Amino acid sequence: MLDQPTVKKLWSAEPHPMGEVVVEVLESLPEPYRSILEMRYWERLTFREIADRIGKNSRGSGKYHVGKAEREFKRAFIEQAKHHEG
Repeated sequence: MLDQPTVKKLWSAEPHPMGEVVVEVLESLPEPYRSILEMRYWERLTFREIADRIGKNSRGSGKYHVGKAEREFKRAFIEQAKHHEG
């Protein structure tokens, strides 16, 4: 899972070695994953607020969808990082 300190580090003023990969992965994610991650980490919405925005009715649903988006990001990030290494 991406936690907020990790995201902050990746988007800090000093370039992170994998920052380019992070941007590529975020841009490649299908909806709603990209939007959900943006809501959580850039807009800093709560799980409940995310659930409301995506038409769900509980905090747990928001948390579930954030987790799903994070897992998709992680999968895509690992795959993209492999391409950059080789």
